[in-house]
Amino acid sequence: MGFSCVLRVQTDQGELYFKALPETYAAEVSLVEQLTAWHLKHLPAVVAADEPARWVLLRACAGLCLEDGAPLAVWQRAARAYADLQVASATKS
Repeated sequence: MGFSCVLRVQTDQGELYFKALPETYAAEVSLVEQLTAWHLKHLPAVVAADEPARWVLLRACAGLCLEDGAPLAVWQRAARAYADLQVASATKS
């Protein structure tokens, strides 16, 4: 099993994240694109993607990084938004 590689890049267009995926996670590129199309409010925008090459370039999320010491209330809002995204996505086809 392989691991993905994620790089954070500062550009003149803002902060971007490049993610390269192993073959075992090849479906993640199309999944990220579809989830973003359904839930752009809660997910970073896809700038570019290449499914055969298994990579995706995303805009950074705005706001406070949870790991940088966000208060519990912010973690709770994020968890609720994530749960809402999962429930809403389960009803899509």
